Amino acid sequence: MKLRKGHQVEYQGKKYDSLSELSKDLELPYSSIVHNYYRTKNVDKAVKIAQKAKEAEIYVVWGKKYCSVSKMANEYGISPATISKKLKQGKTVEEALAEILKKEVIFFQGKEFLGLTELSCYYGQDVSLIWERLSNGMNLEEALFSLIRRRNKPQCKIKYHGITYESKRDFSRKMKISVGCIHEMMVNNNVDFKTAADILLEVKEKAGIPADRMISRIPMCIIRGKEYKSIAELASELKITTRAISTYKARNGCAGILEALVQMQREKREKHIIGGKAVSYEEMRKMGYSKYKCGKVPKQEFPLYPQLIGYDFVTDCVDVAQIYAEVKAEKLEQLRGMIMEI
Repeated sequence: MKLRKGHQVEYQGKKYDSLSELSKDLELPYSSIVHNYYRTKNVDKAVKIAQKAKEAEIYVVWGKKYCSVSKMANEYGISPATISKKLKQGKTVEEALAEILKKEVIFFQGKEFLGLTELSCYYGQDVSLIWERLSNGMNLEEALFSLIRRRNKPQCKIKYHGITYESKRDFSRKMKISVGCIHEMMVNNNVDFKTAADILLEVKEKAGIPADRMISRIPMCIIRGKEYKSIAELASELKITTRAISTYKARNGCAGILEALVQMQREKREKHIIGGKAVSYEEMRKMGYSKYKCGKVPKQEFPLYPQLIGYDFVTDCVDVAQIYAEVKAEKLEQLRGMIMEI
């Protein structure tokens, strides 16, 4: 059988203009599809053989072998198509998995989680520990639920406001703040464990975050129960650039992100109206209007940031980043005062 360019085929009721289009749609190697189609003269058989050949490939992830992308994906609760896409971009299997687990949706025990950090927090685990276990060859379930083996490593007890905890991890599990979050606070602000925990627990309380919810990172803000971890995440939902919000906040001395957004909603700009349509000065000049005539055209006010119109940034909204900045400044000032007294 001689294949012509643009050889049309039909598979499972869907028509394809070429075998190349079929292979791309099914994410199968083109060479395998062509070879088996030429040999069997049957599209269904060619696809079946190509799929079996693909599934027969061996993938090694952190020392563990998988005979197919599907089995590997199922082990980590992610989409096989997402892994295949990353592999086509030239990434290794381990690079692809690490990238997906950090920010893609993970399906685990009937629930959806946006990344490994959210999944770890839900089960009260430290994400750094889960990463370590995965890199040592454990699957997702083993990494989350295996008992921690200390191998005779002595536990360092800590005392916090009169209560003794067996270790930092014990404190983390009971107070619902990840060890990583506390450690980051200690390193970035040069404070001890107690001060870091004081700041984070006070921020959590003032922000209205439930005491029984594990946090691995302080969110930037909470809008009617939904947490936003960064300006970029919020800006993406509002269909506005991160730079527009950040620049406005800095130039206008806004205390927090929500204050900036409220002020941005009030900003107006004037536009000339010609034939019922809003036209800028530059557009009128291009239309042949002189400076004098431009000045005679009636004007009307329009929102400077129309993307933000209709949003409520006040009701049930909490600027956690602002609370965090205020609490941290107060605690650090108290700490400096205590040092001065000594």
